[in-house]
Amino acid sequence: MSVRRPFRTKEQRASDRKQYLSEYYQQSEVKQRRHDNALRRCYGITWNDKVRMYHEQRGLCGFCGEPLDLEISKAHVDHNHETMEVRKLLHKHCNSTIGVFERKPELIDVLRGYLERSHAIRESESRSVFQYSQEGT
Repeated sequence: MSVRRPFRTKEQRASDRKQYLSEYYQQSEVKQRRHDNALRRCYGITWNDKVRMYHEQRGLCGFCGEPLDLEISKAHVDHNHETMEVRKLLHKHCNSTIGVFERKPELIDVLRGYLERSHAIRESESRSVFQYSQEGT
């Protein structure tokens, strides 16, 4: 006599599958394989190439020179969007900044002007505060 399995609704089966896949994709070897496949597909490099780049850059961002995360998978691969040539590993925010300025180079001058005006305002405010404090003594 066979034992009947309890009836599972479609929603329960979907929930079971979702739970299984969630656990499956959290396995380190699966994460590694998926990361390697994404690197090959997007940039034509392997995980080992990325690790080599990380060590060649001494764990430093290729743009700002600050330390990258110790978890190499968090380093972003900078590449030329026209030629697809891989350049360096960067922080996420450094890579985004380069992307913005690559698409709109005129924003570099806009940013420079913005920062100069902001700096001038801060200097004039600090002089005003200094003069005010001198007058009060």
